[in-house]
Amino acid sequence: MLSCSSDDDATPIIEKQNSLKVGDMETELLSGFLQTDEPQNNLYAYGITLSDSEVNYVNGELVPVNNFSNTIVLEIYSDNPQMPAVGDYVFNDSAIVDANVLSNANLILGLNYEDQSANIVEIEYGVLKISDNGTAYELSFDGIDEEDNQVSLYYKGTLEMIE
Repeated sequence: MLSCSSDDDATPIIEKQNSLKVGDMETELLSGFLQTDEPQNNLYAYGITLSDSEVNYVNGELVPVNNFSNTIVLEIYSDNPQMPAVGDYVFNDSAIVDANVLSNANLILGLNYEDQSANIVEIEYGVLKISDNGTAYELSFDGIDEEDNQVSLYYKGTLEMIE
């Protein structure tokens, strides 16, 4: 029996999976959207929406294909007019906005689009890290929601631009 020790010793490369974790609940993130708003004082507001369902943008609304989803919505400010800049966005819910601020974040858990029911949970603290913002975004987030659950996400993929 012949064996090459380097073959046996190679550590497999494990790709991070797109996921949202809230307390003990974990789900795979399947779709992402990016929305822009009017600039204020040379700062650009961006809304990032990540969902565990395939989602269509219909008549100004995000509609889950299967009518059910778990979603995280993040509002950030950047000084880059084309796209959110690479960097850390620290949660600050005060009225003062500045570049690299995460100003608002919510979880929409157990959404049933048909009967418009969901559990909306505010995130009270966290840091969003944008590692790549080219044709594909790479995002990670760690924080705490209003129910004291640990909230984390990882997403690598495209963000569809919506208005």
